[in-house]
Amino acid sequence: MNNTKDFKPTIKNIPHKPGIYRYYSKGNEILYIGKAKDLKNRVSSYFQEGRPKNQRLTLMISQIDRIEYTIVDSEKESLILEANLINSLQPRYNIQLKDDRSYVYVRFTNDPIPGIFLTRNKFDPNSEYFGPYTKKSGIYNTLQTIRNIFPFCQTKIPTKRPCNYYSIKQCEGICGGLEDKNQYQQKLNQIKNVLQGRTEEVQEYILFKINQAIKNNNFELASLYRDKLKTLNETIADQKIVLPIPQDLDLVTLIIEKDIENSIGSVFVQNIRSGRIINVNNFLLSGSEENGIEYKYLQRFLSGYFHKKVDFVEVLVQIFNKESDKYNKFELSSNNIKPLKDLLGIKISQRNHQPNNRTKIKELLELSKQNAIIYLERNHLGQRLTIFEENNLFKAVIDIQKKLNLAKIPRRIECYDISHLSGKFVYGSMVVFIDGRASKKNYKLFKTTERNNDFANHQEVLYRRFERCFQWLLAHPAEENNPWELPDLIIVDGGKGQLSSDLVVINKYCNKFKQAKLAFDIQIVAIAKKDEEIFLPNASQPYILEGESLFLVQRIRDEAHRFAITNNRKARLKTASQSEIDNIQGVGPITKTKLLSTFGSKEKILDALYKNPQLIIELVGESIYNKIKKHYNIV
Repeated sequence: MNNTKDFKPTIKNIPHKPGIYRYYSKGNEILYIGKAKDLKNRVSSYFQEGRPKNQRLTLMISQIDRIEYTIVDSEKESLILEANLINSLQPRYNIQLKDDRSYVYVRFTNDPIPGIFLTRNKFDPNSEYFGPYTKKSGIYNTLQTIRNIFPFCQTKIPTKRPCNYYSIKQCEGICGGLEDKNQYQQKLNQIKNVLQGRTEEVQEYILFKINQAIKNNNFELASLYRDKLKTLNETIADQKIVLPIPQDLDLVTLIIEKDIENSIGSVFVQNIRSGRIINVNNFLLSGSEENGIEYKYLQRFLSGYFHKKVDFVEVLVQIFNKESDKYNKFELSSNNIKPLKDLLGIKISQRNHQPNNRTKIKELLELSKQNAIIYLERNHLGQRLTIFEENNLFKAVIDIQKKLNLAKIPRRIECYDISHLSGKFVYGSMVVFIDGRASKKNYKLFKTTERNNDFANHQEVLYRRFERCFQWLLAHPAEENNPWELPDLIIVDGGKGQLSSDLVVINKYCNKFKQAKLAFDIQIVAIAKKDEEIFLPNASQPYILEGESLFLVQRIRDEAHRFAITNNRKARLKTASQSEIDNIQGVGPITKTKLLSTFGSKEKILDALYKNPQLIIELVGESIYNKIKKHYNIV
């Protein structure tokens, strides 16, 4: 990979210690957070020559402007800190680079009957989310364990009778008015405490059940509860508290280095809530004060950091002056601290007064000191260099124009792909990139004629795309907001044959637009997968792109492929989900939904027909129950 920025000076000074690293863009957007057993080795691996190609990873690296890192005491602590920072900061690429999967969250809804659900998206501002969790199976099993201890409901509004889960003792009837609302809310609060790592109450309950089962010689039940306890402990491990006594605390470390003309201050902050580190951050200050510089730096930083008063936050501060190679601690006087307390409405101290937390906080403060020193030294050496200019993506677009000898800058690029299964479930995708960035609001999907002919399918998609644009322009000659705006460049996934086939459509609509006195100035190229060669109309030899221009073309091609495959897969899954229940006379879509949402699969419905017929009768009624029995020949 050819980068315009050399990160070697930065990497040279990264220590061989465990910690987390953070990548930032030119606009100070956080791109990615990762953990490492050895920070130096891990970060340097991103920029090694011969690294295996990955389009999304390559794109992320191309946007890196600076690297920050935080050292910790152990690899386990780096895992915990990484999970908490990802939860708080939501970096763009932490989802995209995790094997096409996002993290799982536990969502508490704000419905008339609050419910608890698993989700991969945080989209509802009225809901409360806990996570992220890297394994859906782990948190699912934990919720099942919690539900056996604290039964909760998944019905959104009250009904005349309790829901189906009431029959299997996973709901205590809040939906049917059989449970007090206040008691139900207290139960949800207890579940939230468990998800925050406050598991003592639940652990004691399960241990009591284990001991009770052993006394009754029910070792199978004891083993079951033992497994539940293990699952609970393993899943909540990512939410581990770092302080023995849960506490809300901001740890602020200020390192000041003075010289003759100026001084520089490095600040490292750890935000702890309920005993958990939820965020860390570095800041840099500069100034020319001589007397009382320590207090003035702290006042300036805290006034900006706590820009509005808060109900209660305790801030534990440590200040060091760097003289030669020594870092001498500076103590604030009570006369200095009191004005800050009054100004900001927060509690500020230089000593922690909770004995049980003192040892751990001392360790965290030492780590804060090391991180503040590292940040100071890196910035003082002027190692914050830039990798790409702010308009780097647009520069790649211009590079495509120059290297392919295109008549104009391809600011709007479209790419098409076809996905089908032996001529069935045929879907054509159209993706749009504007100035090098994906414009998903302009993506289009075409359900085409079912046939096993990519050339014909491509032509059909292009015919429909340009015909819609043509008709829109005829109907709205004075309007500019064209939902079918013409592209500057079309990228075709294929070789010369695919390019020639698509040119038939392009040439036809070029003439059609000209006859209607409409502009139609479109350029088209094809990219062959084998050697990533670019073919142009009327060119005898292919073109070779490299660097960022090639990465951009590949990304556009891959995005069209992904979009087509995704919708093809959805169509196949929808068809496959049409179960045998659809063929049972008298079982409609509402009944089918009830059965599948309750039991999950046809096999589990059959199992319930034998083992728990009363539950099915309560769910769908005796008449339909008999029809299902008859269909499956159950006597």
